[in-house]
Amino acid sequence: MKKVVPNHPFTLSSPDGTSGRIEGRTQTGYNYEGHAPRFAPDVMTSLITAGNSPRVAIETHGCKLNQADTSVLASDFLRAGFTLASNDDEVDVYVVNTCTVTHVADRKARQALRTARRRHPRATIVATGCYAQRDPESLNGLEEIDLVLGNTAKAELVRRVLDLRGDSLTPCAEG
Repeated sequence: MKKVVPNHPFTLSSPDGTSGRIEGRTQTGYNYEGHAPRFAPDVMTSLITAGNSPRVAIETHGCKLNQADTSVLASDFLRAGFTLASNDDEVDVYVVNTCTVTHVADRKARQALRTARRRHPRATIVATGCYAQRDPESLNGLEEIDLVLGNTAKAELVRRVLDLRGDSLTPCAEG
């Protein structure tokens, strides 16, 4: 086991050979050999890759399951030809993977979504996760959000974003 120093960058390689830099801190403080690190809920996973492809940022709130789901979403976006970026970079798509364990979590999710719209006025803003599953109507009522998909639709998230944006990207695996 190798201890990961908080805010210390390191490289992660995906099964398809794509690699990128991750900056942040792990929740446990440890990076287990062969496994992607688990990030604290308030830390944005940031894989930076080269190219002129569309850029996506994913902000994760909540539990370890949401953190794992974010890793899957990041891989799905990479396979679709996106570049993963930090929430401070200019992005084309901004995803907030929400939690709803308390009313405070709901409020933080709404605040994150509104902040994302202010920082990225031309980006497609997506709400997903537990809050989006539990109360999609209230999130659909927020003008800052372009797409709301609950947990049961996470597998379709990248395709739905591509459809909404009118993109027809060629997945990396297909050349």
